[in-house]
Amino acid sequence: MSDFIKRKFKEAAGNLGEAATGDKGVSKDLTTILKMSKSYFIQETLSPLRKIKHKILYALAGSLLIGTGFFLLLLALLRVLQTETGSVFQGNESFAPYLITFIVGAFFAVCIALYAMHSFKDKK
Repeated sequence: MSDFIKRKFKEAAGNLGEAATGDKGVSKDLTTILKMSKSYFIQETLSPLRKIKHKILYALAGSLLIGTGFFLLLLALLRVLQTETGSVFQGNESFAPYLITFIVGAFFAVCIALYAMHSFKDKK
């Protein structure tokens, strides 16, 4: 246990011992417990998040940029399949460029998901 928590527990225990049996004692104890819980929550959750804030922001920005890049590549693939293949995908086969683009996008999404799961597994 950290010194902060030990100090707060000793303080709360001292307040409990000194408390009278009336409503003021219970009210004071409840206030102490709430203050202690709030400070513990801040210490154990918000403080570590503040330390890694920049890493989280860089990760979010990077994933947004990579996602946008993959989207634009898939859009370029669709455009190439629609315009540069001539009459191959005309008539009844006009859905083929969309299907091919979807399959390529799904393949890359699965590859990225498997890579992410594998890299998280190695870190544990």
